[in-house]
Amino acid sequence: MDLGATDALIDLIRPLHYEAIPGDARRVARQAVLDFCGVSLAGGAEPLAHILRRQLADPTGSHALIASRERAGLLDAALINGAAATRSTSTTPTRR
Repeated sequence: MDLGATDALIDLIRPLHYEAIPGDARRVARQAVLDFCGVSLAGGAEPLAHILRRQLADPTGSHALIASRERAGLLDAALINGAAATRSTSTTPTRR
């Protein structure tokens, strides 16, 4: 599997040291991770996530599925977790 863009991103990030990242950037990154986790947990209960887990979950898979004890292969887990992370905004409050 060719992970060229992923490998390039890893090569860019790997030499970074936590202390070298500005405090504002660290704060925004923490908030983004927290937002991702919250939306993904809620999205794991959405119909699309259930359908994808039912069709693609694989007990022999090596990758965890968000909001589930099930597992899947790399690409299937990316699809399922991505679907959970993009929960419908129709029920999500927005900031103005």
